[in-house]
Formats: sequence, structure tokens, C-alpha cells
Amino acid sequence: MSASSDAQTTPRPLRLAEVEVIPVLGQDSIVCGFHLVDYIWKDIFENLKAASTYVLITDTNLLALYVEKYKEAFAAAWQHHKPSVAAPRLLIYTLQPGETSKSRATKGAIEDWMLEQKCTRDTMVLALGGGVIGDLVGFVAATFMRGVPFVQIPTSLLAMVDSSIGGKTAVDTPAGKNLIGAFWQPQRIFMDMAVLSTLPEREFSNGMAEVVKTAAIWLPEEFEVLESRADDIRTAVLEGQKDSGSAGLTKATRTVAQGLLLRVIAASARVKAHVVTHDERELGMRGLLNFGHTIGHAIEAILSPQVLHGECVAVGCVLEAEVARRMGHLGEVSVKRLARCLAAYGLPTAMDDPIIRRRAGDAKLAEVRPARLMQVMRVDKKNIGTQKRLVLLKRLGQTLEMKPTNVDDALIEATMSKGMLVGPLAAEAAAATVETVVVPPGSKSISNRALQLAALGQGECRIKNLLHSDDTQVMLAALQAMDGCSFRWEDDGDTLVVVGGGGRLRVADQELYLGNAGTASRFLTTTVNLIDASEGSTVVTGNARMRQRPAGPLVDALRTNGCVIEYCEREGSLPLRITHTGRGFPGGHIQLAASVSSQYVSSILLCAPYAQEAVRLELVGGKVISQPYIDMTIAMMEQFGCHVERVAENEYVIPRGAYINPAEYVVESDASSATYPLAFAAITGTQCTVPSIGSSSLQGDARFAVEVLRPMGCTVEQTATATTVRGPARGGLKALDEIDMEPMTDAFLTAAVLAAVAAAASNRTTRIRGIANQHVKECDRIEAMCTELAKFGVTTENHADGIDVHARQISELNAEIPTVYCYDDHRVAMSLSLLACVAPGGAVIEERRCVGKTWPQWWDVLARDLGAPTIGADTGATPTEAASGPTTQTQGMSVVLIGMRGVGKTTLGQAAARELGLEFVDLDDLLERDVGQTIPEIINRSGWPTFREHETRVLAGALSGELSRGAIIACGGGVVESETNRTLLKAYTGPVICLTPNMEHVAEYLSHDKLRPAYAITSDIHDFATADLADDKTGTEFVSHVHRQFTLLRHSSRLPVIFTVRTQPQGGRFPVDAVELRLRLLRNAVQWGSEYVDVEVDDHATQIYSVRGNSLVIASFHDPIGTRLRWKAGEDEFALEMLGRARACGDIAKLISTARDWEDNSACHAFVQRHHSPSTPLIALNMGYVGQMSRVLCPCLTPVTHSLLSVASAPGQISAKQINEARALIGLLPAQRFYLFGTPIQQSPSPAMHNAAFAALGLPHSYELKETPTVDALVPVLAAENFGGASVTIPHKQAIIPLLDSLTPAAERIGAVNTIIPVVEGVQRQLVGDNTDYLGIVGCLRQAQFECSASSFTASTALVIGAGGTSRAALYALYTLGVRYVLIFNRTEARAQELAQEFAPLFEKLSTITQLEDAAASAPAYIIGTIPASDIYLPDALFSGVGVALDMAYKPRWTPLLEAASRRKWAVVHGVAVLIEQGIHQLEKWTHSVAPAKYMGDAVHSKYNMDF
Repeated sequence: MSASSDAQTTPRPLRLAEVEVIPVLGQDSIVCGFHLVDYIWKDIFENLKAASTYVLITDTNLLALYVEKYKEAFAAAWQHHKPSVAAPRLLIYTLQPGETSKSRATKGAIEDWMLEQKCTRDTMVLALGGGVIGDLVGFVAATFMRGVPFVQIPTSLLAMVDSSIGGKTAVDTPAGKNLIGAFWQPQRIFMDMAVLSTLPEREFSNGMAEVVKTAAIWLPEEFEVLESRADDIRTAVLEGQKDSGSAGLTKATRTVAQGLLLRVIAASARVKAHVVTHDERELGMRGLLNFGHTIGHAIEAILSPQVLHGECVAVGCVLEAEVARRMGHLGEVSVKRLARCLAAYGLPTAMDDPIIRRRAGDAKLAEVRPARLMQVMRVDKKNIGTQKRLVLLKRLGQTLEMKPTNVDDALIEATMSKGMLVGPLAAEAAAATVETVVVPPGSKSISNRALQLAALGQGECRIKNLLHSDDTQVMLAALQAMDGCSFRWEDDGDTLVVVGGGGRLRVADQELYLGNAGTASRFLTTTVNLIDASEGSTVVTGNARMRQRPAGPLVDALRTNGCVIEYCEREGSLPLRITHTGRGFPGGHIQLAASVSSQYVSSILLCAPYAQEAVRLELVGGKVISQPYIDMTIAMMEQFGCHVERVAENEYVIPRGAYINPAEYVVESDASSATYPLAFAAITGTQCTVPSIGSSSLQGDARFAVEVLRPMGCTVEQTATATTVRGPARGGLKALDEIDMEPMTDAFLTAAVLAAVAAAASNRTTRIRGIANQHVKECDRIEAMCTELAKFGVTTENHADGIDVHARQISELNAEIPTVYCYDDHRVAMSLSLLACVAPGGAVIEERRCVGKTWPQWWDVLARDLGAPTIGADTGATPTEAASGPTTQTQGMSVVLIGMRGVGKTTLGQAAARELGLEFVDLDDLLERDVGQTIPEIINRSGWPTFREHETRVLAGALSGELSRGAIIACGGGVVESETNRTLLKAYTGPVICLTPNMEHVAEYLSHDKLRPAYAITSDIHDFATADLADDKTGTEFVSHVHRQFTLLRHSSRLPVIFTVRTQPQGGRFPVDAVELRLRLLRNAVQWGSEYVDVEVDDHATQIYSVRGNSLVIASFHDPIGTRLRWKAGEDEFALEMLGRARACGDIAKLISTARDWEDNSACHAFVQRHHSPSTPLIALNMGYVGQMSRVLCPCLTPVTHSLLSVASAPGQISAKQINEARALIGLLPAQRFYLFGTPIQQSPSPAMHNAAFAALGLPHSYELKETPTVDALVPVLAAENFGGASVTIPHKQAIIPLLDSLTPAAERIGAVNTIIPVVEGVQRQLVGDNTDYLGIVGCLRQAQFECSASSFTASTALVIGAGGTSRAALYALYTLGVRYVLIFNRTEARAQELAQEFAPLFEKLSTITQLEDAAASAPAYIIGTIPASDIYLPDALFSGVGVALDMAYKPRWTPLLEAASRRKWAVVHGVAVLIEQGIHQLEKWTHSVAPAKYMGDAVHSKYNMDF
């Protein structure tokens, strides 16, 4: 803060820019140009009202960049303006950057400072900065002295095109963003575009969200510029001003990039200026500017500050466009174009977009649930009462209305939901349904082929009815990345005009990422070899599933032909590195194995005309799969001018040539997709016509109606171009004895769903064959259908080339609502949604967005056109959970805890709620608030019956209302005395847990609680706990014994539990004839919360699978003799049969044999590789001493023993340590080096701690010290191939950050890194910075709170002593624990205040104190010391009641803080304990293994005691 210097006597010449002026509200308020600093002051002095004081407010980031320039220009401009008059004052005020400064407290601080500086009403306030500065400073100007003149100087793209225009000013509050503010129009908005070159790329993307939004609602021509010139615009913004001096100061000196930049920004500014002029106070039209903001602001309220405003708005734009599409106002083409345009600027387009996941982290992202978002939207400023309003698009560049439109909550929530609940179509509704006409989108297969043909061809081609899907989007993006073509949109996006490149391709600047697009990946694998470059390489990659799908036969053929291709990860799959040698695609005689995928054949055929010599393609290796798709490719090549001659059944000749693009190409509708509306008619007994698919179709799936539906009992009429199906009366479908679906393999899923209810005849089994390739599609589709149909109660059999489906009557399907996991496979989702239309309860379809691959608007069609009841379903699956496999309908439901007083339900419930991020609710508290009396008062005044009536009413409300999701509800043990309550609890679909009491503990507790009548401690409680069990006394006692053992395991270990009942024939001891008791134990295991339940593959396995809840079922078969389960190809028929059965009734398959010789281990390993499935993992190994190597090679859930066990539980079992040691010896576990970076570090116990852990786990790694005064010396260490990770200590915790690729949200918030974790994604290694200091504090405080029974974190005040780097970790730890009230004390008060301001948004109240005596009044229950060897006076009054003191210093062991706390009988946590706890977290993040905490602690204490 300072005043300007004395006026200069000889002013320098002013550099006055030529500007473009945009009027707002009748005033020329917006000024656009380059290098405006001199112009700004001249304009202010000459054209605005004179001021005695000018207050320039900015942030510390901009201070060094611009403030001196503005001060110097201020003086120069005044000398030109009035050289003989003393200059007015120029005062500078700086803020901390970031959203946290946009608060009422900061506003008050600015106003107090201005009053101290004697500012009066003739003051002018200037805001130099981004949106935060503009909003905040504008609000100051609006209220200071009841309003003073205000000027905006936005420095970010977002502020230029959005927040600076329109006069909206505001600050944030805990209730939401921008809720307190005023309309106060700036007199000028100076947009100096020269400053944008200093923007980080992420800030560029942040601003482009608003630019794209504005074009989407108002400017169709500008939208086309934005979507076609993304790279040019990025260059113009980020590089257009670099090294350009004064370029752009005048119109004559503007570069082409500067002209484009000015056009883009001015266009957005004009739209906003026009809207503001016509609706300043947002009563109608101005609401259009909020397109994307209603949902976007709700996302931002949860994910800020990790996710930026523009990133949230981008997602909001796509979701609100989808709402318009669902309502029938906007086409899917427009939605896809909008999403593609936003993505082109590096913006996310979905809530689980990798950009958001990387920024926010999975834990934070899990909070973004539809219900939470709807709650945030309740206070949206655009609402009218409770009615939500969204800006709906009619087309790109035009809105439905000139104001936001009313939209039902259910529609908004459904659009945001991950899943879809599809209800059954009532028979009456089906009977009333007239003929429905449905036009499916363009064929995925034809669209991809048309794109490649047009890109390789010569001339323009107008492609109509192109499928706008994820697959075609990545294909188009890849072709563009190689400069293979250019494109533009016509007919409002309905026509794609492709200008072909004639086969000329260049090396792409980055890897070609193709997601899960199998067609694109296969086609482009050959296409990339056409690149005529003599150096460089191209990487073709995809998502996790795509990196598991086979590519080997195609790669083998291309390699043999002379192409240079290597696998970057696993053999036979993407990613591929294709090296360019200048030879292109050689051509000539090519042999290709085509028994896995016809796409391999089409890939070579499509590129063959551009090979160096004519291609003779010979298909070898057995029966060719999907011949109709090969025929489709040949027919389309003919349409583009290249002829293929079929010289033999499996041999083709393709001469050299070039494609000539037809002027227009119309993509016919997708025949595979057409099967869904036609099958809907079949299964519901209605009629449907698809007018775009008939007998003349190029696609094999067009046969589906005639060859499948007609034999099943449907009436089918098919012409050359249309198909109509009328289904039989509901339940009238007939099974097909056997059908060969090899010509239409993708349609088998639709047929399998119909077969599930084809029970009208005596034969109820449909056998589908010829679909072997479906094992290796987006998922193992055959296995997926077996798994998901079982949830409906339908049994199936999985075969190598097919599936058998045993039908049930519709009325016999499971009455419970199943949750269908889709495996990220569009066809699984759409086919099983049909079964949901007749299932008694419908079904929840998870991952509903996976249909975007081929039919993004399927759910709209299903509901709007076909009439199926659909509502959004929040499946509750986090990204991590979704990746792990199926969930159930109970996911996200509240947990009900039942237990008598004193059993610990409140303590357990609160701890679980904190850990799971749920709300804790005590039913008794709810009841007391509802009635307005305490429970003792109710009982004393009205008696127990009245209390129970209140209890029933409150319980019913909790289980059916908002509390039925996202909470832990604690109920007293007496809740089950009422029959009505028991009925409510039985009907509740969420988890209900009864806590068994420790009678001695409860008796002691009740002896101290005199407020309520005590329960009698009798055996009745035990009787109640086991009332639902069988009467057999021995069985009951055994179950109770197992339950106690299970509880002991839960208390003593945090490892997941695998619950197994192994029968005698399979190598166990459990009687094989005690079937009911075995099933009872397995069902109990699910109820007790076993993470895994091992179920033997027999006739009863599906019973457990259907009720598995949140447990995962390991479906197992053991051959203790080793004669039946054989692994070698040709001898593995029985193994394959058991694998198919296991995968049909389990989430994980487990096959165990016994080794007869060492080769059995190799055969077992090869079997696992042949039959690997990411959706249903396989455990396969051999028992016995000879079979130990199979345990070493087993990649999944290998059973191990432990040195403390007297005997292994199975022959040949070895310990985890032994397995790791063996894997290291055979090269499967390379040794890595870990480090401690910092100085001085010679006394650190970290090497002893981590090396002890590596030794205990049998890992070959080492941990060593790397002492260096600067981080420069660490660059080669970080880049080393064997770098495994590092700890970081002073002075490098912040200096190391520029060397890392990303930070976790914790490290970003704390502002320091103490842990470096290498993370491999695809072929790239990323270095992630984390901070485990706060985790060490969290773990130690939780343990201490539990041991000393201190008050809950949420109800307590905490005190942090110190304001340095460690105190930041302490504050974040308290935030993680749920503490709401925090005090900070530091000897330098200014540092404490600075820290408090930064972390204030995390707490309900965060304040500073000047002396520790002031903290005593708040009675802190938790005190964290962060000042080493502090000699600060600690008054005894600080340590009242029961509490915990933790000191981060670990030498001396007893610090003054801990000594003072110990004297007052407080629990204490030594710094060395925190060191060990954070080290445990470090090790687990590095190794993904459970840390051997005892070994690590012993090693630290041994060194600690020796050194200190």
C-alpha cells in the first residue's frame, strides 16, 4: 500500500492504443485493445468524473507484473492532462489471490483501510484482476460511502467475457457463492488483451467455457468458428502476445492471431452487453447468460477450489443441453457438437470426466451426488420459489425462450444421475399403445467406415445421418490429429462435410487416445502405417478395457508385412507404438487370422488401395468371424471408387488406387440398435416400426427380426427399407432350440434378454451359438449376460461360443429390484433395460451414459417414444467402486444401527459417518425435537406406549424420507419391541445392523445413566439376537461361535475378510450334507459385512449370489486330487466348464487343482492368461509343494499363510513375504529405490522405518537419504527408471512442486509436499505430490480420542499453536476430522491472521488469539503444537476436562506442551507417533500393500531411543 510519487517535470510520450468500444446501457463502457495502460489513465482523467483519490486493488500475483507499470503510467498521463496541478493520490491495496478472499471479512478489511486512508465520496476504485477481484472490489465500490465510481480492468479471459460486464458484484458465504452483493455498474471496463499471454493454459480453458457458452445461446456463426479453429484460438490467446513488443497497439500493427483474439472476445462481450442493456437486473433475458450455470454452480459449490468455475460451467452446459434434448427441444447432434467444442479447449464435459477426477480426487467427487446437487440448487438465484429454471437450447446459437424455462426437478435429477431406474410397463399401458415409429441413429460400423473412407479420399463428401457418438468422435479426432482431413458442419450440424486428404497423413503431435472404441482402434492401427515419414512414431492407445482387448492377429499380420509395431504394455493389446520408417504400408501378400474379429480384415481392406503394392489378403486360422461386416466394408469401398476382387472364399485382391469421395453419403441406421425397439415390442406385446432398416441393409443384424423374432412368436413385416414387429401377448414368446447368430453377433444380447422370458412352450431353453467373438468385445459379453440375468432369477450356461438361457415366466422373475452393472458396455445397458420393462420391480441400470457409444438418446426414446417408466437413479458408485464390479440396489441407502444403551452405537455410528462421509442421526434426538419433550418427560407424562407410538412414526419417516439415503441412523434396542417397527425394518432395503452388547460394559454404563429406566440384563437380549436363526441347537451354537470369531477379526484387523465354508469333497472339513447350515452361514457372512464370500460352485451358489448385497462372491471349485481340473489347452474342457459356471454365479472365479509336476504351474499360468477377464477376475493355482510356483505367479487374491500360524490352511501355502521374495528372484518384482529428500537429515529415523517394512514384506526395495541443499540435484533421481518414491522434508516441501506433474487435493490445499508417488497411466509415468503429515495427525488423534473418550471432533474446539508449514497440515487434519471450531495462536499475529484467512472456508469458525489465556474460555478439547521446542507459556486453564494434546516435534520426546497436558491428565501424542503414522500411509501409497505397522514402529523407537 503506497501513494504515487511526485509528478515528473518532462512527461514521456503516451503510447495510446487504437481501441474498439462496445456500449452498455447507453454508455461506451467496454474498451477493447492491446497495451492499454496509458490509454486507461488518459481516458479516466479526461472522460470520467475527477477524483481526489484513485484506489487500485489487485492481488499479490499481479502486483509484480503490472502495478509499477500502472503507477508510472498514472504519473505520465497526469502530466499530460494537467501538468500544473498536483496529482491526485494513487493508493494500492493487495489481496491474497483465490476465491477465499471473496468474503465479507475481506470486504470489511478493505473498507476499514480506505477509511484509515481518509478516502471520501470522490474516490474512484479500480479492480485489476480476475473475477474474484472484480466481484469483491465492485461490491466495495457499491457500498463505500453509499457508492463510489468503479472501473474494471479484467486480467483473465473469464473476467473479460463474463464477470466484468453487467455490474454484478458479490461476496461468497458459507451458504453459497455470490449470495450477498449488489448491482453496481462499472464506468469503464478496460479489456487489455496483451495481458492474456501470461495466463496459465488452465485459466485459458476456464475462460473459454464462457466464450463457448455465449456462442451456444446467441451466435451460431461464432460457434462454428470456435469449434473449427480451437488450435488457432488457443495459440492466439496463449502465444499471440509473446515477444511481440507493441504489436497490436494500433490496428495496422495487429497480427492475424491478435485479430482472431479480438474477434472472439469482442463477440462474447457484445452479447453480454446487449443482454445487460435490455435486462440490467436479471428479470428475464439476462437469465440467458446463466446457461450451464444452474448445474455448474451446484457442482462448483462442492468441488471448489480444486475445480474452477469454467470447468464446472462446461459440465453444466452439457448437462443442461441434455435436459433440452430429453424434453425434445434439442437434437443429439447439437449436444455432441457442444461437448466436442468444450473438450477441444481442455474442458471437462461430464461430472466424472478425468479432468475433474484428477483435480478433485475420487473422495471429493463422490460427494457430487444428484441429491446433493439438487439441495444446492434450491438456493439458486434464478429460482422462482421452489421452481427451478434452466436455459434450454433450441439449437446451437438459439435458446428455446428469451428467458430461463421452468423444468421439473425429476428431469434435472435424472439427467445428472449415473444410473436409470426403468420400471415395468403396465399391461394396460401396453394394450393402449398404438404403433410406435422409432428411427435409430446412424450405424456405428458404417459411420466409422465412412469417416475413414472420406478422410482418405479425394474431394468433399457430405455425410448425413452420421452417428454422433463417443466412437465416431475419437475416430474423427484421430484423423484430424494426423491432418488426414478437414471438416465442417452444415444443416445445423446434421451434415458433416469432410474434405479428404487423399491418403496424405503426418505424425500426430500426441498419442492417439481412442477410449473404448474397438472399431476405431483396429482401423487406425493399419491407417497409422500410411504415414509417409522417415522418423518418429505414433502411439495408439485407449482406456483400461481397450488395453485388454485383443489386437494380436492384426499386429502380427502387419509386422510380417514389414510394419514396425511394438507393444507398450502387455503382449497382444494396446497401447501400440508404430514407428515410421519411410516405407509406409508395404502391401503385397498378407496373411491374417480372422477368427477373432472381422475388424482386423476391414482394417487392412480399407487401407489396401494406398499400400506400396497391390494387396493379396489371405484369411487363415479357422472360420472367419462376422462375414457380413467384411462384405459391408467391400461394398462401401466400391461406393468410394475402389474395387475388391474376391478370388477365393477367404482371399481378396485389392489393386493400388485412391478413393474418390461421392458428393453425398447417407449412413443407414444402426441395425444392432434397431433390435432394441423391435425387441421392446416383442417383450411387451406392442407394435413398433423401424423405417430405416430392411432387407436391403448392408448390416447382418438386419436379419434379427426375421430370423429371431418371427420364430419366437412375433408378427414381422419387412420390406427393403423398413421393418415392423408386433409382439405376442405378454408372456407369449417361445424359446428357440438353437440359433446360429454368427452373422449378427452383436444382437445376441437382445436375443438373450427375450430368451429369458420365452416360456410359452414346454421347451424353455434357448441355445445361442456362433458368438465366440463376444467374449472379447467391450467386455466379456457372454459372461456379463450370465451374471446380470442371474440378478433377475434367470439361469444361464456360459459356453466358449455361446450361451444357454433357461427362461422363466415373467411372474417368476425376482420381485426385488436388481441393479444391473453395465461393464461400460452400451449393448449390455440397452438390452437389459428391455427386461426391466417387464420385470416385476423393473431394474436399476448403472452407468447409463455408456449408451453414448452408439445411441446417446436411448433413455429419451425408451421413455418418450416407447412409454417405459424411467427415473434417475443415484447408484452411489464412486469411480473406484464402479471399476470394481457390480453393486446392489442398497448402494447409497442409509445404515440403521440398533443397540441398547451403552453398547457403543453412538461412538461407532459417528466414527463410521466420519469415515464414510455420511450424516449421523440419533433417532432419539429426532424424536425429542419432533415432540418437543425429552424422552424421560414423554415417559413420565404419557407412558411407554405413547413413547413407542412416537418412535414408530419417527422411524417410518426416517426410513422413507430424505434420511433414507446418505446417513447412519442410530436406534435404541427397544425399537424392535414393536411389531410395526420390526415390519418397517424388514421392509427397508438398506443395511440394518444389530450391535451385540458386552454385558459388563453395559451394566457399568447403565449404573451411571439415571435419566432413563434401565433395561434388565437378562438372557432375553441373547434370545432376541438369535430369534431368526434355525431351531437346531448345535447349528445355532456353531453360528454364534463363528459370529464371535468374525467379530474378533473385525476388532483386531483392518484387512478385508474372506468368509469360506469349505466342504469335505473340496478339501475342507465341513459336512457336505449340512447344506442348510452351510447356506445359513454364507447368508450370515453377507449380513455381517464380509467383503468376500467364497461359495462353492454347485446348485446353491446362485442363491448366495442373488443376495450378496455389498459383498463380492468368490465362486470356487477345488480339485484336491488334481485329476479333473487340468490346465493345458486340449485337456482343459472341465476347467472351462467350471470357469463358465463360476463366472455365472460369482464376481470372482476361483479354480484350485493339485500339481503333479512342475509343468502344471506353467500350464496354470497360461490358462489364466488365455481366459483373463477384467470384469470377473480369475484365481487359478495348484496346491501342494510342487505347486508353490503357481501361487507366486497368481495375479489375484493369492491365498497365503503367516509365520504365526502353526500350520498352513492348505497344502503348499506360503507367506506373502515368501511370494514377494520369489517374484523378485524371477524378475516379476524389480527392486526400486526410495529416498528422503532434504537437509539436514542425517538423524532421520525414516530409513530404519521403511527398510524394516520392506524386509518384513519381502520386498527388494531400499530407502536411503538424499541430502541436498537445492532440488536441482533431484531431477535425475526423479527421472530414474528405478525411482519408487520419496519422502520430502525441509527445505524442499514447496520447492519440489515444480518438478512434479500433479498434486493431490490435500497437498494442493496444504501447499506443501512430503510424499512423491510415481503413478503409471498407460505408457506414461506421472509424479504425484501428496502430503501424509495430515494423515499422521488424523490417525493419532482418532486413536487418542477413542482411548480417552474425549468429546467428538464435530462438537469440540481445537487449538493450533503455530502458523508455519506444519500448522497448515494440522488445520487440514482438523478439517478432515470434522472439527468446526478452531483457534490459532502464533507469536507473530500477522502470520496467524494470514493463515486463518486462507483456511477460513474450511471451518464454521476459525479465529486467531493473541495470548493462550484467551483460548481457555473456549475449552479446547484438542491442542496441536507445531513450534519446535517451544518455550511459550501454557496456562493450566487450557487443559480443562478431557482432551488430547499432540506435538509435532519428536525431540525432545516430552515437549513443554505434552508435559503440561500430562500434568492435567490429558491424553498425549508424541511427535514420533505422528512420524510413524504418516510413514505407514507413505508406504501403503508407494507399495499398495498393508504396512507392517509393528515392524515400522519398533524400528523407529529403536533408533529414537538410541539417538536421543
